Amino acid sequence: MLRDPRLRVLLVACAIVLGSLAIVWTVSLSGVRGLSTFSSYEELARFLDGRASDPFLRGEFGTGGLLTGPGGAPASDAPEYTGTNVQVEGVDELDTVKTDGTYLYLATGSEVVVARAHPADQMSVVARINTSAIAAGANASGDPRVEGLFVDGTRLGVVVSVVEGGWVVWTQDGRLLGDPPRSMTYVGVYDLTAVDAPILATAYAVSGYLVAARMIAPYVYVVANEYVVKVDDVYLLPETCDADACEALPPTSIRYDPESLNPGSFTNVLAANLRADESNVLSVVTGYTSTLYMSHAALFLTYFKWAQTNVIFLAPQSSETWTTIHKIRIEGAAMEAVASGEVAGSLLNQFSLDEYAGFLRVATTSLESGSEGFVRTNNVYVLDEGMRTVGSLVGLAPRESIYAARFLGDRAYLVTFEKIDPLFVIDLSVPTDPRVLGYLEMPGYSDYLHPFDATRLLGVGKDATPDATGNFSWYQGVKLSLFDVGDVARPAELDRFGIGDRGTDSEALRDHKAFLFARPSGVLVLPVSLAIIDPADYGGDVPPWAYGEIVWIGAYTLRVSVESGFELVGRVTHVEGPIDPYAGWDVTRQIRRSLVIGDVLYTVSASIVKANALADLAEIGTLAYGA
Repeated sequence: MLRDPRLRVLLVACAIVLGSLAIVWTVSLSGVRGLSTFSSYEELARFLDGRASDPFLRGEFGTGGLLTGPGGAPASDAPEYTGTNVQVEGVDELDTVKTDGTYLYLATGSEVVVARAHPADQMSVVARINTSAIAAGANASGDPRVEGLFVDGTRLGVVVSVVEGGWVVWTQDGRLLGDPPRSMTYVGVYDLTAVDAPILATAYAVSGYLVAARMIAPYVYVVANEYVVKVDDVYLLPETCDADACEALPPTSIRYDPESLNPGSFTNVLAANLRADESNVLSVVTGYTSTLYMSHAALFLTYFKWAQTNVIFLAPQSSETWTTIHKIRIEGAAMEAVASGEVAGSLLNQFSLDEYAGFLRVATTSLESGSEGFVRTNNVYVLDEGMRTVGSLVGLAPRESIYAARFLGDRAYLVTFEKIDPLFVIDLSVPTDPRVLGYLEMPGYSDYLHPFDATRLLGVGKDATPDATGNFSWYQGVKLSLFDVGDVARPAELDRFGIGDRGTDSEALRDHKAFLFARPSGVLVLPVSLAIIDPADYGGDVPPWAYGEIVWIGAYTLRVSVESGFELVGRVTHVEGPIDPYAGWDVTRQIRRSLVIGDVLYTVSASIVKANALADLAEIGTLAYGA
């Protein structure tokens, strides 16, 4: 890779000069509403100078479902196994643990560990990959960090972040202007034909901090953000690297929204083929992209902003918050920015978006201004292929916020919360006329909704106890719910299962990849930090605001059925001995992920893999893989 600082600056300068030779006019992309390309560096600079007035935004510097083995390089008798719990079937998501039914691929720090998992009583480390080779020659100021992995046949994609010394820029008379740090995101492609000796086949990189990554095999799509940076009146452009060289993107290849008032970042999308020497980069000047959703046909990049005076996609509303959505059509390595849209409110997470039958459905919580001040309301918008709003349902659950959203077919399920937990069932079968079919109120809330079958949902969140004032509720321990939404007018909670007291937590509340539900066995596994309150500490009458002490960490395993609801199978922990709530615990023993291979449950922490029989959690084996 070309890592000589002066050569990198020369590449930036060449891109600027070449861009400046173009005729100064704005070319709208075919079918695009709101996205254009720059015709020259001068046009890019004028646009950024006129919009990015905030020096902080400008970055200015003074001078899960069941799969069938075999997958990667497994033995021919590899059993069925669970993959990463993903939002869209067939669109894999970056994760720190992957399997092909025989081997586990474990991201840990700057290393990837390859471990034999099947058979469970023969677990062993077969290879360790030092990822420093992925960014060989980088002007790194720190060690590479493995963000996550993808497995496709005999190919392993390793996504790595590296903080480099940055752009080194000189004036024409040779003065050093500055060396601001720069983050690069790499995709290293390893050949697993000999699984005990992985070979780095190639590597690609794009500048910016990792936002998220997806894979539609064999293509990996990595999205990275970087602040717009200006050094001595020169804007520094996004950079891309392959196995041979690094270069700045020409301004004429960068997309932008002419109506945007706060373009503080470049959002850079890298597409890389894990099976062939093929890559592509697309860059869009945006606000800071925070939420990514991907369907089989498109990437949707979103960014949040406060109210602006020239909202162009919707009629003026009283909302103080807005979300801009850019649609990127994908086909292999080819990417095209095809449309932009805008909706009132902010997104909770990736599950707030869903594409179905050509329409994008979006759930938001907006901040409305009125005579009584600011009030939260919740909305569902339907956008067509051109990102025009064709249907809307606004004003749901005033003064509450969306805590969970799930779109499944022509239905949407929303959980809002302030004092109680309404689960809304929304009909989207007529895109121009979304409407509420029914709702269920109960104490507590769900942070994540997961399909159980065609007419039932699983929810994981927190229980809650209303405050004596009646104005709000105190959340309590973790709560699992099984919802029946078959009767859309009267959804019901078939069963619930509580875990611990106030202070109990689960990573699955924030990261759906920590949640495992394996069909058809009905096994549900989630990591838990268990907090318990001693009533004696409060004279026997525990107030709703009291926190418990962490007394156990590990994973709960349950079976779920319509007939019996939730049944506890048992618990698995990687921590030896009791936990001292004042001394804490070894975080490398905290279970982060779980998966099933055949009839064995595997739980993974940062230092240990433990295998237990799925039927009764009898321990089969333990592998200490941490370096």
